[in-house]
Amino acid sequence: MSSKSSHEAHGQTTLAAAGLADVAWLEHLPPSEHISLFRSTDWSSTPLGPLNAWDPSLRFAVNMVFNDTRPAVVYWGPEMIAVYNERFIEIAADAHPMLMGRSFSHCFPEAVAPLKHYYEMALYPRTRHGVPGFRALDDQEERIR
Repeated sequence: MSSKSSHEAHGQTTLAAAGLADVAWLEHLPPSEHISLFRSTDWSSTPLGPLNAWDPSLRFAVNMVFNDTRPAVVYWGPEMIAVYNERFIEIAADAHPMLMGRSFSHCFPEAVAPLKHYYEMALYPRTRHGVPGFRALDDQEERIR
């Protein structure tokens, strides 16, 4: 009797069985070329760091992106590092597969200036009366005065 699991018997080694239990949060992702691209990206050479060190909020965002049936991407951190799902490939166009794990500015330098203000508003929202997210309203009020 073999001690291999059914996954291993079919040539699919689980992350835990491969000694990667610290990234077992990725095990539920279905096997595909795109998920293989994600897993094979050298995340430790990016500002996000190795997969096993990712913050739970980043893990949650990435899981949401990969489980979305629509084109989806998350640009994480001040460097805007991209993680995107398979449906986003058409939008990424020629930037795919280079975009995975790279900064938005590296892959789309022409779009940085027009979008930078909006990204900064998301990263650094102002607060009003202790409620985050009123930066746009505060900006409008300053222009009116």
